[in-house]
Amino acid sequence: MLQFIIENNDKYTLAEQAQMALEGGCGWLVLRMPDAKDEDVREAANEIIPLCKENSAMLSIENHAEVVKELGVHGIYLRDYPQSAMAVRELLGPEAIIGVEVGIASAAIALLPADIDYIVFGPKTSRERISENIEALRNAKFELPIVAEGNFHLDEIHKLKEIGVNGIAVGSAIGASHDPVHRTEEYINKLVG
Repeated sequence: MLQFIIENNDKYTLAEQAQMALEGGCGWLVLRMPDAKDEDVREAANEIIPLCKENSAMLSIENHAEVVKELGVHGIYLRDYPQSAMAVRELLGPEAIIGVEVGIASAAIALLPADIDYIVFGPKTSRERISENIEALRNAKFELPIVAEGNFHLDEIHKLKEIGVNGIAVGSAIGASHDPVHRTEEYINKLVG
């Protein structure tokens, strides 16, 4: 699974990045606007939602739970979020897809009562730490999908899959690349290959 994280860069607008990732075959976009107000996130999401619908792709929004609920997008990615995952689940209901960034295996296990759908090891977590945490999670019979976030080089994908990562979340490595469509295709090919 490839999640493309749409974030501001100097080359393309958010909607342009979304369109190019979708053209490259990405089926899951995550809108990241960390310091934006809800109205700005809403405006950006309203440009991206029709693109996702045209391409049968999913859209998650990082941290803005009220906007996720209002717009009815597929899900939310909680990263350094002040509300508990359980409160977000109550707000969004059972159909929302909830991903939560964690740093260690015990934090992931503690989230299970919140009925989350996947966990993310963020970009500050080294591949070695991800591997150690995945081993601990598997020993604890943790069965949720595990995503690694970072601007991984294409040659790192095989190693991430080997240690048990189910998917990756990539931002500027695609969105700020010379050819985001082609770069998206390259990541997908590495993930399915």
